[in-house]
Amino acid sequence: MTYRIQQAHALDNHRLRIVWTDGLTGTVDFERFMRTVPIYAALHDPAVFRDVRLYEYGHSIYWMGPDGCEIDICPDVLRAEIDPDVAAWIDTMASDQNRQSAAE
Repeated sequence: MTYRIQQAHALDNHRLRIVWTDGLTGTVDFERFMRTVPIYAALHDPAVFRDVRLYEYGHSIYWMGPDGCEIDICPDVLRAEIDPDVAAWIDTMASDQNRQSAAE
């Protein structure tokens, strides 16, 4: 599955309002990502978090980190936060990959 984002807006409390190109709209709480994924630590700065940007064609959203590097996340991961079918698909893909790696 490949979803594309049409709009992304930063809200208070590290939440993102996302509009996908197929019309689905939802709010994603980004706090969990910031707690568990070290690269997102820079987003604790409210000014950095508010400056969310959209890659051309909606392939991802990103922020410019304090070091000038892009901090990004793909639309599928964000969509899985509000769409249980996408979350299940991602879990299935991860399980399949783990089984394949174990067999090698």
